[in-house]
Amino acid sequence: MINDRDTQKFIQMSELCELLNTKDIRSAIKWCEDKKITVFSLCNKRVTYRFMVEIELDKILIAQLKESHPETWEELYQCYQENNQSEYLNILNEKNKENSFKTRSKPQSKHAKDFLNQLNMN
Repeated sequence: MINDRDTQKFIQMSELCELLNTKDIRSAIKWCEDKKITVFSLCNKRVTYRFMVEIELDKILIAQLKESHPETWEELYQCYQENNQSEYLNILNEKNKENSFKTRSKPQSKHAKDFLNQLNMN
């Protein structure tokens, strides 16, 4: 088995306790049961699949991103997975620029409306 924690296929209940901020392994096992993640013994240690745990933990983030950024949530989640904070901020800044332009007062005159339409075409 590979020693690097992040690339291991399995996660021990003691490590899951750290992630869930609990001290009791029974709480981690119960959490897995609630999420329908199988816990089993491997070399006298209680483990489960790291991939399944990460999916369950990421579901919370994905739901939040979908709610707050429905158009760009996939890009933002990709930035999270790659730990690319600068790109994450760039995406949010671009979205904020678009939204600030869209939320300004609507043009009243025909010339102003034509001008806005020309800007939107480009």
